Amino acid sequence: MIAGFLLILAVLVVGGAIAYGGDHVATKIGRKKLSLFNLRPKDTAKLVAVFTGVMAAAASMALVTLFSERVRVVLFEYDTIQARLNSASKQKEAAEKELQAAQVQRAEVHEKLQAALTERRQTETRLTRLRGLLSQVLVQQAQNERKLAESQRLLTSLEGQKQVLRRDALALLQETQALRQERRVLEARLTRYRSDIAQLDRQKRQLQIANIRLNNIANDLETKNISLRSGDVVYRIGEIVGKAKIPGSRGMAETQQIFNAFLSQLEQKAISDGARPVAGTRCRYAVCITEKEARALVQKLTAPGEHVLQLRAVDSSLKDEPVWVAGDVRPNKVLFQEGQIVATSEIDGSVLGEDDKLRASLTQLFSDARSQALKLGISLSPGSDKGVGEFSRVDLEQMISELKKQPSLGSITLQAVAKKDVDTYGPLKLTLIAVQNGRIISKAG
Repeated sequence: MIAGFLLILAVLVVGGAIAYGGDHVATKIGRKKLSLFNLRPKDTAKLVAVFTGVMAAAASMALVTLFSERVRVVLFEYDTIQARLNSASKQKEAAEKELQAAQVQRAEVHEKLQAALTERRQTETRLTRLRGLLSQVLVQQAQNERKLAESQRLLTSLEGQKQVLRRDALALLQETQALRQERRVLEARLTRYRSDIAQLDRQKRQLQIANIRLNNIANDLETKNISLRSGDVVYRIGEIVGKAKIPGSRGMAETQQIFNAFLSQLEQKAISDGARPVAGTRCRYAVCITEKEARALVQKLTAPGEHVLQLRAVDSSLKDEPVWVAGDVRPNKVLFQEGQIVATSEIDGSVLGEDDKLRASLTQLFSDARSQALKLGISLSPGSDKGVGEFSRVDLEQMISELKKQPSLGSITLQAVAKKDVDTYGPLKLTLIAVQNGRIISKAG
């Protein structure tokens, strides 16, 4: 580092000295007006100045070359060094490639080594498993040998049993022959028994025929007996004797009073219909109900809301006899609102000219409306076991007459519409409407 600074300082000093000397010489030449090579003094001075600069540069280069080996190398050995550098670079690249190849080869060798180690571990595992299996096989072999010895002992025992079984088989053969003889005797008896059974079957069929005849005679007698008493029936089995709306949300005592009042009204109606209490029986009234049934009905009537109570005959009752009833309680609610369609049906226009088919279609519409009302829980009408409402026969005949006047073009929709709000108590009052092509052509009720 210091040598470099000293070299630079020496170059500066030498250059400065040469420049000073050249300037001094040029000044003297200019003053004395000297001439070189027949040049003018001015040109001679310029030539001396140029020569002085060249000498300064030459002296600087000589001084640097003399004292700096690196400069000498750069000036005189640069091409050789550059060739060496290129050669060294190529050798480096070749060495790097060889290093990469060696690394790849090393990785492959490492992978092979790992695979070999893995295979070795697997082999050791299989060897351990095989050793375990070999131990199991040896144990199984020992067990099989013991079983073989036991089988041999069992075989010896079975040989002895075989001899015993042979003796038993001979005894069984003799017994079988005896049983066969006995079987032939039993088969002969069975044949006789079958003959007797066939004869008994014939007698049974004859008795069944006689029994059927007796049943027919009994049915005829019962029919005649019923027909003799049919005029005395006051209430048929299942017929509604009476019904009422009963308010709920009341105590047992108050509800019992309401229930008793309803029974009193029903008693008067039953007496007017021909029912009578019978002295000396467990019921002293014309309308009889068990205490258990009455308590259950009163208990249900105490629930919140309005209820419908209906009592029906549990058996057919004759004139001058009491009628026994049972009841049911259901909440009184609106089933159909006014104007609501209860049932509907379609008929062909060709039916209008046939009175019987038209009447049957309207009757079926009434039946569908009744079924729909019963499905929703409407109560039956008193004095009936099926009816839920009424419809004027005059209105029905009027509608049939109007429909017969209509042209037989297209189908007709028959609608049974609620005439007013219909609740559980009933009755179901209907208005019949006939619609054709979106136009009402008849209305009744």
